[in-house]
Amino acid sequence: MLVNVLWLAATLSTVFAYSNTHPIIAWSSHRAPSLEATSSSDVLERILLSDDICNHDAVVLFDHPGLHASDLRLLSPNSAITTTLNAAPSSLQLPYVVSNLGNPFPDLAEVISKRCGSKLVHTNLGGLSEGVAQNGEKHVICVSMPPISDGDFGRRKHLMSEYESQLSSDLEALSFISPHHLVVYAGRPHFSTFRARQDPSDPQAPPHNGTAFPDGGVLKRYQLLTPGLILSLLVAFFVLVPVILGGIHALASIKNPIRVDNTKFSAVEKKNQ
Repeated sequence: MLVNVLWLAATLSTVFAYSNTHPIIAWSSHRAPSLEATSSSDVLERILLSDDICNHDAVVLFDHPGLHASDLRLLSPNSAITTTLNAAPSSLQLPYVVSNLGNPFPDLAEVISKRCGSKLVHTNLGGLSEGVAQNGEKHVICVSMPPISDGDFGRRKHLMSEYESQLSSDLEALSFISPHHLVVYAGRPHFSTFRARQDPSDPQAPPHNGTAFPDGGVLKRYQLLTPGLILSLLVAFFVLVPVILGGIHALASIKNPIRVDNTKFSAVEKKNQ
């Protein structure tokens, strides 16, 4: 029993370790040394601010809020992302990268645009071919994808199937417009998940009059049961409490044997002495 509980605690700690991570995948139509990185620390900066970044005719940055590594595993082996990654001369796949709340692509795209003299374009999923003209000019393209909110397995799989279909069209258009390109597809936390925790003075924060709470009450507005607290409670109730109770029971079961010598007094023996 104790072994099973310890295994469960170890498994939960492993799951919680990936709760604040999101995937980053990248590929290039030509060999790119910057994609040979193996560490996830500052990976976007090392890719997009590398010395060879200006060798690409187009740098495309797909920002996908709410994307998890499990969503990419739901894709078909014949999907556009999977086949492109497998066929790319250089590629990078990091499923668990510690996420920041903000979108890092706009600032990085602006730096690349000024450094390489590229045209900076912001567009949505499915509009890549409309925002880029085939005129030999270099482009840095930021593509905003619809967010994936937390939901059941079936809904996330359906949404990923729809988004992948539109992304496939964008990748096909990109190959035609800019044969020499670099693509970075990254997830990050969905902004609405953290909106309630922002400062009330933030203009993007939801209105709050001090008394009204959103649907779901305090449990939806604040995260009371954090992963660390849940793990601590499990260890306390299923490990420490049984050990303490077992020790008390063992101490209570100890009995002190009482030895009584059955000696009889004999007056005859005493007289003979």
